[in-house]
Amino acid sequence: MITYFADPYASWQRASCENRNGMIRRYLPKRCTITMDMAREVQEIVDETDNRPMRVLGYRTPAEAFIDELLHLQA
Repeated sequence: MITYFADPYASWQRASCENRNGMIRRYLPKRCTITMDMAREVQEIVDETDNRPMRVLGYRTPAEAFIDELLHLQA
């Protein structure tokens, strides 16, 4: 498997990741403690971010891209 690593302090090399982190920070600020009783809230955040279209994915959602990749691997 080909693996890529971004250089330290080079946020432009990991734009999608930084974008997702920014989305999550809207719901959970830095240093927010995530506890077991927050499972439903965390799942709602995951569902919302996984179902938001992304330009880098051809305006598909990450969930759609993941399913497409799984189907491609099974073929």
